Amino acid sequence: MAEKWTKDESDWRKAALEFTHKNPDHLPPFSQFCKTLTSLLADLRNELSEHENVISDNWSCSLIRKAAHKFYLEKTWSKDQFNDILHTLLVQKPTLKAFLLNVLLKDHNDKVAFDRWKNFVSADRIHMSKNFEKVDLCSKEECPEFLHLSRKVDVFVISNIHQFKVFEKQFSDYERKKTSRIIIGFDSEWNSFVMKSRASLLQLALSHSVYLLDLDSLHSQKELVDFIDRIFMSREIVKLGYHFSDDLVQLRARLHDCLGLYRPNSLYCVGKIVEELIRRSSGPTVHIQLDQFVLPVTEKEEEDMKEHTRKVKPTYFVKNPENFKNLNHNSSLSDKEASDEENATNPYEVEMSEVSTRSSRQSTKIFTPPQEPKSTKFSEQGLSYICRRVLGKPLNKQEQCSVWDRRPLRTSQIRYAALDAHCIVQIYHRCREWAEKIGVGGIEPFELVPSSYLHSPLPLFWDKPLPPDLFNEKASAEWTATGTNGGGWD
Repeated sequence: MAEKWTKDESDWRKAALEFTHKNPDHLPPFSQFCKTLTSLLADLRNELSEHENVISDNWSCSLIRKAAHKFYLEKTWSKDQFNDILHTLLVQKPTLKAFLLNVLLKDHNDKVAFDRWKNFVSADRIHMSKNFEKVDLCSKEECPEFLHLSRKVDVFVISNIHQFKVFEKQFSDYERKKTSRIIIGFDSEWNSFVMKSRASLLQLALSHSVYLLDLDSLHSQKELVDFIDRIFMSREIVKLGYHFSDDLVQLRARLHDCLGLYRPNSLYCVGKIVEELIRRSSGPTVHIQLDQFVLPVTEKEEEDMKEHTRKVKPTYFVKNPENFKNLNHNSSLSDKEASDEENATNPYEVEMSEVSTRSSRQSTKIFTPPQEPKSTKFSEQGLSYICRRVLGKPLNKQEQCSVWDRRPLRTSQIRYAALDAHCIVQIYHRCREWAEKIGVGGIEPFELVPSSYLHSPLPLFWDKPLPPDLFNEKASAEWTATGTNGGGWD
């Protein structure tokens, strides 16, 4: 009822006088009531408004300095990545242009960039010349020290409803033909610079393909919400990830009415699977060398990986190349800040590593295998570290702190996002070989560890159908199998 009052000022005034018993002269302005009520209801529904998906005023100047530091001094950011940040800042806060120009010219003596941004006019990337660097999704030569995608893996970017319907049909066909449980690697990407972040991209990886779902374009489509609902609530579809509690928070912020994201089933962390295999490999009846599956690293390599992660990690706010295909119907900052404004305490600002550490402390059993030193507890070392120890090479995390809601995505962003999800599938395949070697090949490796229980309270104003008994496994499973739209997946 209160929401209806925002449509008609006379109705609101009558209700206000009736329920508040205030003098008409003491009532707040109608516009203030509408703004306050809209904000309150959005919070109760777990919805984020567009004005919250922006960089905070206190953080903006600091971000310019930190981005410049990473690009000019540390050289850990690419030119395209740096320009993406500056573009986003000037679109959101045009008054920062003078401050930016001062940083470019006085701090870093970049006259070319100064001239470019001095004449900046906001435009969507799709209307601008795409002259950013070309990147091969599978190139070993570009960054030979990092993990790469196999050329046998196809990457699809799904950014409209027509592409999504093709993908959904292909996935349904794949599911019907599959005789064993489907294994999916999943991950998500979001802007780490804004006050209240939400997922912009959801990556789903199979053995030979990766699908990047553009949530910024598709989030309002019922077909997408129903699909993700079924995938995440299904007990027969195994979802593999790494420390995915943050991913679920960001996905819920984007798809606030998707029940499967509040009540997911069959979620498994690859870090825990690797830890369990290490534990079983150290038993007295197992005769294998652990370094067959957990490759040794030198102290220097370990320090280099930590340094790479430190330099490229973002600050988190509480937060057509080869084998790239567009799906269609025909396709089967470490520097100290100078100003008081930049030093202002921001209650939303936490380092990404601190968030991950808190998540892992809450969800991981303490375990130190005999052969491994204390510092290599896998569930706390990061996905890049696991890739290095299990697959032989670490991940290149440079694009982690990209602007993920600007379109089209750069090719290097597509490569990063696709590999972030597919490396989980690669690790799992290696775990299968490992399990066979130590004599537990009769079951899937994910069955060696408990499923992660990451249920979250529903928003207070939930208006979608619920299973007959949300906490009764049998009833809930039957509801999931039939689905709210009559389609059976499990």
